[in-house]
Amino acid sequence: MLLSGKALGQDMQSAEDSKLLFGLDKVSDIHLRVSADEWAKMQPPIGLAMDIEAAFGGLIKDAVMGKHFRSEKSTRPGLAGYLGVDHQYGKADVHIAEETVQDVGLRYKGNGTFLEYVEGDFTKRLSFKIDFNEYEEDFSFRGLGKINLNNNTSDPSLLRESLSYALFREAGIPCSRVGYAMVSLTVPGLFDRQPHGLYTLVEQVDKRFLKDRYGSSKGLLMKPSTFGSFRYLGEDWAEYEIGFVPKTSATEAQKKHVIEFAKLIHKDGDQAFEERLETYLDVDQFLRFLAVNALLSNLDSFLGGTQNHYI
Repeated sequence: MLLSGKALGQDMQSAEDSKLLFGLDKVSDIHLRVSADEWAKMQPPIGLAMDIEAAFGGLIKDAVMGKHFRSEKSTRPGLAGYLGVDHQYGKADVHIAEETVQDVGLRYKGNGTFLEYVEGDFTKRLSFKIDFNEYEEDFSFRGLGKINLNNNTSDPSLLRESLSYALFREAGIPCSRVGYAMVSLTVPGLFDRQPHGLYTLVEQVDKRFLKDRYGSSKGLLMKPSTFGSFRYLGEDWAEYEIGFVPKTSATEAQKKHVIEFAKLIHKDGDQAFEERLETYLDVDQFLRFLAVNALLSNLDSFLGGTQNHYI
């Protein structure tokens, strides 16, 4: 076992070692240890009514009125926001791949996958996000800033997500690496090494991902959650920022590029669209991306709810 020296502010292992976590034949043992106080920080507000009908009602109303896919009940986009859920971080120790990393960020993740939450019932297999640099900037584990533990709700095979990523990869589309993890959880006073079963371990799309796949981390990375991708919303970047949810800081040139592309789609006419499309969009990669999503019937994506993808 290696205990991290996070005060040094450096990677525990090289990025090359992250490969040991990923692959369809890789299963890591992950133990999450959280104090009772930090665990309490992670939970939704006490007494929160998980009123799915009301949440969908608010969502549909905003969509019909042309508003943003964002509820006033929460700071996060998506269905969970309409339920009043924020997914706030708590501090945890994570034992992974025979190493222990102290004081990392741990939170729940997901919208539809979070609907299984029941207050006080900690046996539910909810999805988690682990952020190695939530409390110490630029720290990473094996070259990874974040990883995701997805619970594969409604998939008894536990294979659909990992095989879908493999299909994207075979089609030449940059995508996250995946593996598996047997997850257990300890919260002193509540439970000790409670088994949560098999999760899909998914690489986070972030600056490190951009650097590895595209050779530079300077591009604008966004994770849209909107009622229609690339709607033209005028010339004010603030309107686009709400729906596109930038994950990196946008330069003025990048902001202009996004707005110009939206305008090209909706305002500039068919001839201009045909002539200038490829100055904004890698058409071949985009068509590959659409084709794989269609083949997978992936409706909770760019093709359906216009979310759960990155630009």
